Amino acid sequence: MNLSSTKMHGVEFSLYYNTDGSKRRAVSLSSNVSFFRAVSRITKVKEGYEALPIAGFSNVFKALVKGKTPGVIMGSDWLRDAAGQQIIGADGFPLVSPTLSVIGDPTPDFTMKFSHTITYKKFRFSADLEWRKGGDVWNGTAAVLDYYGRSANSASQRQTTGYVFPGVTINGQPNTTPVSFLDPSKPVEQNRWTRYGITGVASSYISKGDYIRLHTISLGYTWKFKKRITDLKISAYAENLFVWSLYPGVDPEKLLFDQAGTAGLDLFNLPSSRNAGIILTLQF
Repeated sequence: MNLSSTKMHGVEFSLYYNTDGSKRRAVSLSSNVSFFRAVSRITKVKEGYEALPIAGFSNVFKALVKGKTPGVIMGSDWLRDAAGQQIIGADGFPLVSPTLSVIGDPTPDFTMKFSHTITYKKFRFSADLEWRKGGDVWNGTAAVLDYYGRSANSASQRQTTGYVFPGVTINGQPNTTPVSFLDPSKPVEQNRWTRYGITGVASSYISKGDYIRLHTISLGYTWKFKKRITDLKISAYAENLFVWSLYPGVDPEKLLFDQAGTAGLDLFNLPSSRNAGIILTLQF
């Protein structure tokens, strides 16, 4: 049974450059640059399955929503008025919307890959990089650490007093009620972080998942013979050495519980592994 219909369009292209690797040249170079961008929209969702969770949890999950990219992130959000201003409760803290809404899209704007190989006499060096631009990630790890007061964020703000949240009251008047983020005279359930539950307000933990990744580097050397063994190649390689990203969690490409279809959800996801080794090749 098909739950939805999707329309997709995109663009993909590659540029390749290669110098002459003949004996006249001590150095040869080959480079490949590829670009990929895809835009998908759900045009129809089977009746009764609108906003159906396909991965995640009861209060934050990926879903099928008509007019959106397949697998957008839905979760709790702040209650706002028609002008987009936060609505503040009588106690001075922002209110949460009673309905879940689309708060993020894990699909990247585009992905570029760069592959380069340099050969100098009998040496060969290669490197592969990937740049992913855009794509949202829900940082559930940060939410849970805030809830338990184990994050740097909660540590730096627990002494905050007299803070007035920007927004309006239920009556539409500017909020003027000061609050303390952690008031020892009140139950712990009323502090800034625990009052919204263990995963907090999901929209507050949406971050961009852009990254530049050094996928693989390798360095090899080739010996040539005229007897039974014609070539002996040895190369050292390393995979997933570095990931440069402003995302505050672990590798933004990691999947929730390592399960397919969970991109964009991070709840104590495992960090990416690094691999290294040596390859020995004999050619007869």
